[in-house]
Amino acid sequence: MAELLYKTRNNNNNLQEKPKVFFTCHPDDFDKSFENICKDLLSAVDCIVFYTKDMSEQFSQEEYDFDLKRMNLFVIPVTLTLLNDDNRAMSQDFVYAKKEHIPVLPIMLEDELDDMYSKEDRFGELQYLDPKGYDGTGISYEEKLKKYLQSVLVSDETAKLIRAAFDAYVFLSYRKKDRKHADELMRFIHDDSKCRNIAIWYDEYLIPGENFSEAIASAMQKSKLFTMVVTPNLINEENYVHLVEYPQAVKSYKRIIPVEMVDTDRIELSKQYEGLTECFSIKNDEEVKNGILSAIRELAMQNDDDPIHNYLIGLAYLEGIDVEINRKRALELLTSAGEAELPEAMKKLCDVYLNSENEEKNNRIAVYWAAKLTDYYKKTLGDQDPETLKSLDKLASAYCRNKENDKAIEASKKAYLLRKEILGDTHPETINSLNNLASIYERSGKIKEAIKLKEKVYLLRKETLGNTHPETIKSLDSLAVVYRRNRAVAYRSNIEKDKAIKASEKAYSLRKETLGDTHPETLKALERLALTYYCVGKYDKELIIREKVYSLQKETLGDTHAETLKSLDSLANAYRHVGEKDKAIEASEKVYLLRKETLGETNIGTIDSLEALAIAYGDVGDSTKALELKEKAYALKKEVLGKADIKTINSLEALAIAYGDVGDSAKALELKEKAYALKQEVLGDNHLETLKSLDRLAFAYDKVGNSAKALELKEKAYALNKEVLGDNHLETLKSLDRLAFAYDKGGEYAKALELKEKSYSLRKETLGETNSFTLRSLSSIGSTLKRMGENGKATEIYEKVYSLRKEILGETHLETLNSLKSLISCYKDSGNDKKAVELQEMLTSIQSKKHNSKK
Repeated sequence: MAELLYKTRNNNNNLQEKPKVFFTCHPDDFDKSFENICKDLLSAVDCIVFYTKDMSEQFSQEEYDFDLKRMNLFVIPVTLTLLNDDNRAMSQDFVYAKKEHIPVLPIMLEDELDDMYSKEDRFGELQYLDPKGYDGTGISYEEKLKKYLQSVLVSDETAKLIRAAFDAYVFLSYRKKDRKHADELMRFIHDDSKCRNIAIWYDEYLIPGENFSEAIASAMQKSKLFTMVVTPNLINEENYVHLVEYPQAVKSYKRIIPVEMVDTDRIELSKQYEGLTECFSIKNDEEVKNGILSAIRELAMQNDDDPIHNYLIGLAYLEGIDVEINRKRALELLTSAGEAELPEAMKKLCDVYLNSENEEKNNRIAVYWAAKLTDYYKKTLGDQDPETLKSLDKLASAYCRNKENDKAIEASKKAYLLRKEILGDTHPETINSLNNLASIYERSGKIKEAIKLKEKVYLLRKETLGNTHPETIKSLDSLAVVYRRNRAVAYRSNIEKDKAIKASEKAYSLRKETLGDTHPETLKALERLALTYYCVGKYDKELIIREKVYSLQKETLGDTHAETLKSLDSLANAYRHVGEKDKAIEASEKVYLLRKETLGETNIGTIDSLEALAIAYGDVGDSTKALELKEKAYALKKEVLGKADIKTINSLEALAIAYGDVGDSAKALELKEKAYALKQEVLGDNHLETLKSLDRLAFAYDKVGNSAKALELKEKAYALNKEVLGDNHLETLKSLDRLAFAYDKGGEYAKALELKEKSYSLRKETLGETNSFTLRSLSSIGSTLKRMGENGKATEIYEKVYSLRKEILGETHLETLNSLKSLISCYKDSGNDKKAVELQEMLTSIQSKKHNSKK
């Protein structure tokens, strides 16, 4: 049995009215995260933080259903180890919280885990908080944490109001052994609509560490009725009900109603519990109705039309305050209060739906309540009131979650402009509002606008707070992140690349200046600089930084520390980027062996390292060794996780690729068929991971020469992507491109041209005319026109692509030179040798200059 420990603010023992937070993590992360996070939580709100000292200690199902079900929030620190390894926090605690609709707050402790974090089998689209403040909003972590906790937890003051709102209290007495019967009886009572406003106190509401006898006496005093769960356990041995609770109820002249939940010797019961009235059997509807329910109904008042009352009782059921947690009933009561335009209810409903699992239905409901709240404040307080502006921020967040990006931008922009008008450009709230707007632009894929606004935020913070202020450095970090997240940064102009590099270099320099060389935040800034160098294609500089980070981590943390091994992993990749493949293998092998030694062969992190080692062998052309290692990795994952786990299925697909690399296309196809079928079974036809597997399967059919089957699957993949993601989504457009190329390859040029023109039009609309992917799409149209013999039209296309790339990227950029080569080829095929020769001479001259400049 797991032992629940707890911490409170100032070691306060007045625990009964405090909200309950459960802290869980990977066992290796406890020592480095618990104290700091606990301190932050208790500083933000007056709550109780529960935890187990040993994070590998297992809970029984009963403990989950009776102890953890009472928690108002689960908090999970996120690290690479948590995401990689099998552990209770992810595989059991997080799963239970989602099943029971208990809010979960992930706290991101390490950088660059977004891709792994957001996978469907991890946290998906659940929002996290970053203590380092690099999520781009510019609002301090402490402020965001406090705001979040206040949105999901109930304060002491509100808890007192809730308790005062109950019509009456009923004391429920039972043996510990009969806790499930007590829970059943409580649910039975509250299922009667006339009894739902009655609080039922029983000792499951006691907090470990409370004075048991004092709490019982206090609860007995305020209760109007004493209800007793009757089972044979009440009479077969001495117990607390018999010795203490029943005598207290008799002494206090409480009305006593015994309810027989399991057949019990009533004669013996009457002997042991002197003066006990006739039992009501739970099996007899008439007895229960005339007995316990009628007695409780006598205590109830008819005040269901009062929005404030419904709001408070709704909160009680939502948070489990002196009643069982019942989300459905809570939402019914809160909705009733919200429709009556009680602003507190509308806020709570919006928060509940925003903080719930990211289901499309919940997002739509969150938008409804946020819009209703905004309209209410505009109508009652006016456009410029702080509450109206806060509600606009909430509305923007709801639109964002519901992927209504244009509406999110509109709401956020309005909030920013109003704050700017009321408070001025440099007020902290105005700057924070500007950051929020920038972040929404970024999430909407409008990187150019996001960069422009984040640059402005950085300059404003620098001007108002100074160069080395933590908030200024956070803004600079945020700016560096948005530069780096620009997916096309490697294809953009040198000016764009320089901006990304300078922001990352400056952020590192300021961290180093203010915190020192070996401070964890400085090392993280150094890692981010390495990532920036990688993103802009400066792999030699990335390698230098990765080597430095690894050396510092090894020196400060030791060879086998998780952060050191993570740095060595990154170093192995950096060796691959510069072509030092033997060193990449050496580093990957070291990571694998150290993880195997410290974590064991069957640890998921160790198995992932084995797969990384396989990739390194594949890079040096040793496909046989790569296949051997991937076979081993797949077998281990199947053994540890089962064949239907997503990680296992992904390993199966990696194994299929390995068979393709050794020339066994038939085996590769067989395994991809198997992986696709498993994803269909586990995730469904329309899941993104399933759609990706469908694309891979189509490629496998291409490899074995079955072009007809490949085309059929590509048609299916495009139709499903369009249905699930929409016409303009990048994954849909990629699927459309693959389909167009299939028609191109099959000689159906007219159909290929039609699809390519559609892809270009959609990319132009979504990404803009000068985006690198849009230009690639346009260039692809030129290649099809050329195959069709339409050299005149193809030449016009290539002229346009070359002109735009030259303007955006410069004449020496690889993409520009490739466009020039295509143009030369087109002129040759058109018989315009003079123009072809002229351009060829220009190409030779540019290449010569480029070569000399490198010297």
